[in-house]
Amino acid sequence: MKYNNSKVQLDNHVFDSKMEARYYRVLMDLILAGVVERFEMQVPFLLQEAFKKNGKHYRAINYIADFLVVYADGRIEVVDVKGQKTETFKLKHKLFEYKYPHFNLKLLTDKHKYYDFIDLDEYLKAKKEKAKLKGVTRVATGRRRTSNSRTKYRISD
Repeated sequence: MKYNNSKVQLDNHVFDSKMEARYYRVLMDLILAGVVERFEMQVPFLLQEAFKKNGKHYRAINYIADFLVVYADGRIEVVDVKGQKTETFKLKHKLFEYKYPHFNLKLLTDKHKYYDFIDLDEYLKAKKEKAKLKGVTRVATGRRRTSNSRTKYRISD
């Protein structure tokens, strides 16, 4: 178990997290709706081959995507369901983008209030903006608002 995730069994598959199992259900619904043609789970991608240097053997670097989704319109997406980006994932993501430019790697999360899946980068950006706004409170100036009035802001403790 890593990052406080619990293994989940669903339809004879074991998922690394509840979030991953929920996305599996979404994909199953999309197949029934005719939007998705098929999908594969735990798809390996070779990022760098194994090699030897100065008598030392270096193992290959692999990335295992949560899902490879083939849409009815022919689009193919590689999907990873995450709550956060680890340093290891950031590096593997860069290597993946370089080695597989023809694939679209989509990072999804369901960590917002509606529990629908959204792009992880969009979620993190919105979360950062919300935190930024939380730290700033408006202070009344005591003047009538006019087009040239300025609003003062104070950073709260």
